[in-house]
Amino acid sequence: MERKIRAVYFSPTHCTKKLTTKTAEKLSELFEAEMETMDLTLPEGRGREITLDNKDILVFGFPVYGGRIPLLLEPVIEKIKGSGNPVVIMAVYGNRDFDDAVLEARDIFTEKGFEVVSAGAFIGEHSYSKNVGTGRPDMTDIKEAEEFAVKTAEKIKTGSDGGILKVFGNKPYKERSAGIVAAPETKETCYDCMKCAKGCPVSAISFDNPRIADAEKCIHCCACVKICPVEAKYFDNEMMKNFTVMLETKFAEKKENTVFI
Repeated sequence: MERKIRAVYFSPTHCTKKLTTKTAEKLSELFEAEMETMDLTLPEGRGREITLDNKDILVFGFPVYGGRIPLLLEPVIEKIKGSGNPVVIMAVYGNRDFDDAVLEARDIFTEKGFEVVSAGAFIGEHSYSKNVGTGRPDMTDIKEAEEFAVKTAEKIKTGSDGGILKVFGNKPYKERSAGIVAAPETKETCYDCMKCAKGCPVSAISFDNPRIADAEKCIHCCACVKICPVEAKYFDNEMMKNFTVMLETKFAEKKENTVFI
């Protein structure tokens, strides 16, 4: 049975996709194995069960939301089936902090019977602001993801000690903040290209009229803001604007990636 490197990711603004696939590509090269990707970003990608063969290696990537794994991924992870497969965790956060997200992911996959062999907390440009984590992941981050893959491959090939991977985080996990009910606004420059509706992970934007969005569905991932070719999408919510100011004031200084092997 041939081994596959299975890159599975949720990536509304594509930062997680870049880092997860680059890590998986390097593992694929090192193991001379086929690489297979599964994008969980859009609703149609989250309905299928994912079953790993016993030699497969899973690289699971997600953005950190409020120091945790995105809530909508919990039922998706339940659909991932394996038997002691090695798992590489790729958590991507916007230059503030990854808090308990890596620990939470490690615990979930460990409880499911997988072997978490390594984990990375990498920086991506914050979804709320281009001034926080600007332009990341950059070429240095990509190189570090490849180096992370090399060390991970070495560990898998030599065999781990069977212990649980030590990572940063606290229990109980950071409490999820009360959800902000807000939908994106639309400027007059919008010309109905529908990229925002097509790229929304929760189908919150109407395909009949992209100026209409469901605030109850919106998860504020800002995919619509980042993807709009004329910068017509924006959020006018006061709490979100205040949080953005705080990020730009306190977390603009460049942070380093953190890996656990």
